[in-house]
Amino acid sequence: MRFDAALYERPPKRQGRRRRGRAPERGRRLAQPKLHAAHRPGDWTVVQLANGKRYEVQAWVGLWWSVFRERPVLVAASRRAPRRKADRPGEGQFFYTTDLTMTPKQVLEAYADRWAIECLFHEVKERMGFEEPQCRTEKAVERTAPFLLWTVGIVQYWFLAQKEGGLVGWRPRWRNKRKAPTAAPSFSDMLAALRRDILHDAFACRSDSENELHGKLNTLIESAAFAA
Repeated sequence: MRFDAALYERPPKRQGRRRRGRAPERGRRLAQPKLHAAHRPGDWTVVQLANGKRYEVQAWVGLWWSVFRERPVLVAASRRAPRRKADRPGEGQFFYTTDLTMTPKQVLEAYADRWAIECLFHEVKERMGFEEPQCRTEKAVERTAPFLLWTVGIVQYWFLAQKEGGLVGWRPRWRNKRKAPTAAPSFSDMLAALRRDILHDAFACRSDSENELHGKLNTLIESAAFAA
């Protein structure tokens, strides 16, 4: 949710005899989410997600009129909890859901699960050409995307089914800045491992003649040219 989203209270219920005019559709304007959370420092509570990370959260219900009109939303504010007393909490972020029965912890965990899916889509677009097919019929659209995702599942299954270590191998420099080599393998790492295994089986063998050797090397060069 935007830091400056225009939120409103839910309309008050009419009491007593019916008044003239139309009933109000929304209540008074609330402060922007960033200010709303800052004005209530005592409402922060600490939760620990399933991944072990700790956050300070607070929540309230309101109307995001420009988006959902009269349908109320639960706003969950979160910030990284300080590890020590001298540390300051992280910058606040805001999430929303139309399911008012959810807790702020459940909202954050749902977003954390969704983030892994978004990362997979990003890698599939880069490595598998997920957004490149130019489909012109309805059946082509229904078949192409599921087939690519099915192929991704096969690659992941192959990687997880291997019993030998050292499958990840070399990683780009930008992936080694923080948690590598202890970071969990991404789909790009799994796909590179499969390609490495296929190329190894194709070229790590003796050639009976010089022509055969040149033919295998030429195939390797062509494969490397189209690898990107």
